Amino acid sequence: MSGCADASAVNGAAVELFQLAALLMGDEAEAVRLVEETMAASEIDPCLDPAGARLQARQNVVAGALRRLRRSDPGSFAVVPRADADPVCVEDEDLTAVGISHAQLTEWLASDGRHDLRAWLAALPSAQRAIFVQRAVMGQGNAATGEALHAATGDTGQAPWTAQAVGEAYRLALCSLANSLAHSRAVLHPAAL
Repeated sequence: MSGCADASAVNGAAVELFQLAALLMGDEAEAVRLVEETMAASEIDPCLDPAGARLQARQNVVAGALRRLRRSDPGSFAVVPRADADPVCVEDEDLTAVGISHAQLTEWLASDGRHDLRAWLAALPSAQRAIFVQRAVMGQGNAATGEALHAATGDTGQAPWTAQAVGEAYRLALCSLANSLAHSRAVLHPAAL
């Protein structure tokens, strides 16, 4: 380790990358392999630009995860146009639409509840999972998420992930989360419903 970064900063960055990879991959062992392989192949110098290096490392992990997810579940990455008549249970593309603030999501990720979140994410189609993590956890917009999907998965000859398609997939993931939360609350507190 060079003298430019202390051990706690390096450990914090490694934990952050692992958590991001675990959310995307749905498998801790696969997440460890992804982070190790991504960092070994990266030429990032955190001493020159720590914030830039952190961002680049996150982008590299996301791109690697997207490539792996697409290889393991290519059908999930096909954009499925939603008919205008299809109802979506969440009209707004915001976590608060399902009763969760960004601060609560951050707390959830830092607590033992992250295992429940990972289990829920693992049940989503791979593309929806990747979109949810990029939008809700990383704070990216629809256009940036669509560009990341396209860049990592390449030209499939199918419809591209436009900002609108990403938004629709994100709302579907939010609907799934809302249903999951309602179910878990009903199991934990049936009299409250």
